[in-house]
Amino acid sequence: MKELEKRGHDVLDLEGYANHRGSLLGSVGLGQQNSQKMFESYIYEAIRKRKTNTIVVEGESKRIGKIIIPEYIFSSMEIGIKIKVDADIEKRVKNIIEEYVTRNDDELMRALNLLRKHMSEKNIERYINEIKYKNYELVVEELMTKYYDPLYNFKNKEFDFTISANNIDDAVDEISKILIKF
Repeated sequence: MKELEKRGHDVLDLEGYANHRGSLLGSVGLGQQNSQKMFESYIYEAIRKRKTNTIVVEGESKRIGKIIIPEYIFSSMEIGIKIKVDADIEKRVKNIIEEYVTRNDDELMRALNLLRKHMSEKNIERYINEIKYKNYELVVEELMTKYYDPLYNFKNKEFDFTISANNIDDAVDEISKILIKF
């Protein structure tokens, strides 16, 4: 999203506007989430400043943390062109670690406790222990493959295009080519 915006595409960074990444661990390293009013103000400004009628937005559920996406945005997302951006597990793990792990082990461990109702007690305790020993890769990979991927169940969703993001520049080039058509 950031790279597309750098290249001049209109982008709604809903997670950025919410100051939350949308998952149970979505607030890690970000501080307090923005208010609904602030969120909607950011959306308004981005739409007001757009240069085209094609706006890139990440597929989100109706809620991002405590924020609710306004219906006019959410319904537009539902009918828009859907591009699946995928990457190898190693690349995804690396990206997540860069995004979430910032000398915040206590916050990571507190956030893992939020998953107790979704994962076994044994796994959560093991993940917390692995965080104590800085084994972030193991924790991230398992959370992605055992919790997040099945939760989002991308295999059952229909996409208009699928793009590999193993190389970000190539992925942005491909998405840019698609956006030009619309």
